[in-house]
Amino acid sequence: MPACPSCAHDNRPGSLLCEECGTALLSRAAFAGGTKKVDVSNVDPWSGNGSPWVEPHEPLFLHIQGATKPIVLQPSHSSFILGRSREGQRLQPDVDFTPYQGYAKGVSSVHATLRREGGYVTLEDMGSANGTYINGEPLVPGQQFTLRDGDEVRFGGLVTYVHFG
Repeated sequence: MPACPSCAHDNRPGSLLCEECGTALLSRAAFAGGTKKVDVSNVDPWSGNGSPWVEPHEPLFLHIQGATKPIVLQPSHSSFILGRSREGQRLQPDVDFTPYQGYAKGVSSVHATLRREGGYVTLEDMGSANGTYINGEPLVPGQQFTLRDGDEVRFGGLVTYVHFG
């Protein structure tokens, strides 16, 4: 298990970030050397060829499969850590999937990062144990992917759909 250089927490093998404090455990170059690259640049959205553009003033919506209300991500924030909370964990996610059976569905504590940059939204897997998938295609940890309106995003086994505005 890789020990964190900051807090000495023993992390799971393959972790990019410390599960306790969020410190980077490996450089991206070192991690990418042992990772199979998957080309996701030509993946079509699951339905309707949604636009990759989102207006800067519009919120984002994460519709979790089986939930009655979406999670609303306000445009006042440009970056969100997605994952699940654990007791005693120093780095808490901005979007907590614990109430949606996050643990049982394999969501990591620090699973992914969603960013708003200009008029686009990107998603990056942060070395999660059970992977992140866009429209069924796995993301390479540490590689940003531009989302489109209507994309299916799976965090481990937790299925969500992202919608713009």
